[in-house]
Amino acid sequence: MKHILIDFENVQPDPAQLIGLDDESSHIWLFLGKLQQKALSVELCEALCRFGKNVHFVRVAKTGKNALDFYLAYYLGRITEQDKDALVCILSRDSGFDVLVEHLKTEYLCRGIVRLDSLEEALRPEEMLLASPFLQNEAVTSCAVAAEILPYQDTKFIGECQKKVAQALMKKNVFRPHSRGNLISAIHKFILCEELGSLDLKEKHKIAEEIVAKFEAKEFIRPESNGLLSYHFVNHEELLEILTKQVKASKAKTVTALQNVIRTKAAGCYYDLADNDIDTLIAYLKKKQILKQAGDKIEYAPFITPAGKPAQPIIVNNQEDVKIIQAANQFFTKCAKNKPTSKKALVNSFKATLKLQEQQIETLIQVLTAQKKFTIGDTGKITYQ
Repeated sequence: MKHILIDFENVQPDPAQLIGLDDESSHIWLFLGKLQQKALSVELCEALCRFGKNVHFVRVAKTGKNALDFYLAYYLGRITEQDKDALVCILSRDSGFDVLVEHLKTEYLCRGIVRLDSLEEALRPEEMLLASPFLQNEAVTSCAVAAEILPYQDTKFIGECQKKVAQALMKKNVFRPHSRGNLISAIHKFILCEELGSLDLKEKHKIAEEIVAKFEAKEFIRPESNGLLSYHFVNHEELLEILTKQVKASKAKTVTALQNVIRTKAAGCYYDLADNDIDTLIAYLKKKQILKQAGDKIEYAPFITPAGKPAQPIIVNNQEDVKIIQAANQFFTKCAKNKPTSKKALVNSFKATLKLQEQQIETLIQVLTAQKKFTIGDTGKITYQ
């Protein structure tokens, strides 16, 4: 696991650089001095949302010389104690950490540790980070790094190849090999024949194998019990559901921030959305009363009326909505001892009993959660009030 410890007093990374990090194999530790805790940009917070529980905010309680350094050293000790296989990147221009880095490397207390001046350096392949010399005051220039990177070590190159392969496998009626070996061969022989043309067979195979491993880690490809592969790339309908859920969770406050949330989440599913595609999605979300736009500002349901009370989203129409909510309350009364425990089960129950369309059920659930009938967790688990 890669742990990136960011001295935010010293280095404020560009949110765009976080896109290159794998959200499943990377932990982000953000150390915030007393003066920085109210200065986090919305863009950075949105970029961090993708990492979910792998993001850790450490707030320094008081100001003072080296206060943040002691916090970072403490958590670094906890990380190396709990994860002996950790690859640690300290993002700071403070050379005072170098003594600590040298000690951890000398005592082999983790798989590898290095101090970096910029988040961009943390995007380098692990092989290069592990092989990096002890960084003191020397800056590794981009030219020097580029000269050392081999094609199968270049994170950006691998990412571009991965996207091309995913988009090729997502096409309708395309042949998808059923064995892992055949898929790896198809990738470097056919899909990436131009990109990998100048490499030897061993390098081609290594890149193709790494791409397949990344797909498996994200469960876009899964091995079945019979040993054959099954493919689970996101289709357009699933993408709409994923993006809608991400928009609701992020609650981006401006149009620009909302566009970034949509674009980043779509890219994680290997979709490149044009500006007009994003505008169409935002228009759809407004039509479904999931959000409202006033100039560059975004507001989310339940909306606030001029009287200061949340406005209830419309399910069908005002008259029918009263009957629907009454029917929903009767449903919960009848199954008081056996209520659905997941959102999926609740949706299926409402389909059967209320005869509503799926989007109407989504709006009904939104109304019921606003009325605090229940809450729905990130995994879809329902907790009743």
